[in-house]
Amino acid sequence: MKTSLLFALRHEPDLLIMDEPTSGLDPIFRRKLLDLLQELMIKENQTIFLSTHITNDLDKIADYIVFINEGKILLHMDMEEIKESFYIVKGKKDLIDSDTRDLFTGIQITQTGFHGLFEGNASILQPLGETIVLENATLEDMMYYMTRKEA
Repeated sequence: MKTSLLFALRHEPDLLIMDEPTSGLDPIFRRKLLDLLQELMIKENQTIFLSTHITNDLDKIADYIVFINEGKILLHMDMEEIKESFYIVKGKKDLIDSDTRDLFTGIQITQTGFHGLFEGNASILQPLGETIVLENATLEDMMYYMTRKEA
């Protein structure tokens, strides 16, 4: 696997298409590969199309994300926009009613509270104050909540 990657990168192609390139790699080589790919994108003006289920890799090097589920594009957005627009909101379940439920792309309600994916300007949640916890959503969070079919 490592040898195949080195041969592919040696020719310095303008476009590099990779499917699960870090799958099965040890953590040290995986990090080195991601660093190399990022350097190539910046220094060499190369385009890298990366298909992966390892969302941490995308969090580290992606400029744009296209999330496809069951053949449908659910998200196509600049990574900076994603970081500024998606949040995980946690709070007590009594905060969820028909109005507040509609604020979330996906929501999970348990006996002790709720977690939900919120997209938009977080200032709209200010009236809830300290009754909620607001965290930046990871790509993994987004994939999970955008594909939930049940509450």
